[in-house]
Amino acid sequence: MLGKIISTIENIFDPSSREPEIPYGQKFEDQFADKIEWIGIQDHNSGANFVSHRLEKVDSNTIKVKCTWEAMVLGLIIQFMGGTLAIFGTIVVWNDGRVPWYGSLIPLIPGLVFVVIGGNLLNQLLAPIIFDFREGVFKKGIEGIENHRKNLKSRDCFSLKEIHAIQLLCYLKHSRHPFQCFQLNLVLKDRSRITILDHSGSLVIRNEAESLASMLNVPIWDVM
Repeated sequence: MLGKIISTIENIFDPSSREPEIPYGQKFEDQFADKIEWIGIQDHNSGANFVSHRLEKVDSNTIKVKCTWEAMVLGLIIQFMGGTLAIFGTIVVWNDGRVPWYGSLIPLIPGLVFVVIGGNLLNQLLAPIIFDFREGVFKKGIEGIENHRKNLKSRDCFSLKEIHAIQLLCYLKHSRHPFQCFQLNLVLKDRSRITILDHSGSLVIRNEAESLASMLNVPIWDVM
């Protein structure tokens, strides 16, 4: 009984867990839509309860994914808090003659952990994602740029012609305070998906999906 109640609640707040009223292949007039996953792509880094990234048209041949200032500030705050704890906490403990020297590790270790977490977050936020229409290539991260330079095809570097459609969906992000996330995924011809945007700004994602789909000349499969 409890399982059914939980399932019902998830179906209400998490559209990605519902069965479609009509098959997606019929809905979008493309049978390929029935061959892919329609559940949000989630990992420990997925989803933000604010607009964390935007698509930016650099010029007529280039679109980049850039993090917003809110996301940047979050990463910097985490690093600042960790650095402050590590430095000043260690100094205070070190100057307290009643505490042995290894007592300074109490503020130092957690502080360094926060510095690393903040640095890792900033590294992910600033990782380049580029749609290069001049060369007809998608590049994601430093590895994608390197693979393009070496003329190697990978999940991080491939021809824009491999993109079959843009998928828009929403899912319930499970955290201490669950919230709805909206996701823009590239659907590739090998049936795999790559997440480009993943945050709570539904209007932003829809508007930018339209611009990207127009440049790529592919359909939008919207189930948000």
